[in-house]
Order: sequence, then structure tokens, then C-alpha cells
Amino acid sequence: MDARLAEARRPEAPAGQESRRALWRGIAIGIVVGLFITVAVGGNPDEQLHRRVLVMGAVAVTIAVTYAVGATRAWRRLANQRDARRPVL
Repeated sequence: MDARLAEARRPEAPAGQESRRALWRGIAIGIVVGLFITVAVGGNPDEQLHRRVLVMGAVAVTIAVTYAVGATRAWRRLANQRDARRPVL
């Protein structure tokens, strides 16, 4: 039994830079989803149309920002690949 315990791996560091980034991203997503649901569900029933417009606007802005960030990253990646292929003079 002691030999098996001695051979067991030591645990790794609790959180590296990448896992911290993932943790913060998860926390941010949780907060946004919570606020989104609160706006979509809560409030006065007479303001239902107003809430739907706000929710649809928030969804549209989120999609647009996500698309823009993805396009920017892809453009930078392509630019870096082109620069890497050029000969250095």
C-alpha cells in the first residue's frame, strides 16, 4: 500500500494562467446569463413588449460583437501567416 502511494503523482498547481482565464470567462458568462434572464423574465407584465425589444437588441449586439471579434482574430492570423512566409531582406 505504501509503495502505491509513493508512486502516485503529485497534484499539479491549482490554477495556471489558462485555467484562471477560463475561470474568469465562466464567471463573466454566468453574470451575463443571470442578468439576461432577470431582464427577460422579471418586471411588470405591462412592460413585456419593452423587455422583448431590449432582449432582442441585446442578442443582436452580442452576435455582432462576437462576429466582429472572430473576424478580427481571423484577419490577424492570416496577416501573421503572410508575414511569416515573406523572406527577410
